[in-house]
Amino acid sequence: MEPEFIECLQKIAKEQKKSIASIISEIDSIRSPEENLSSAIRVWVLKQVKK
Repeated sequence: MEPEFIECLQKIAKEQKKSIASIISEIDSIRSPEENLSSAIRVWVLKQVKK
């Protein structure tokens, strides 16, 4: 995954007081089976940044 997305994910994890692993696990549990995990993470990060 691109460094820019990793940086955003780290910032969001810190703000939410969660580990990156727990956030990724949450994303993995809600994504559709056809959706690539890395794509699901990117979309999730973008949605968080837009809030």
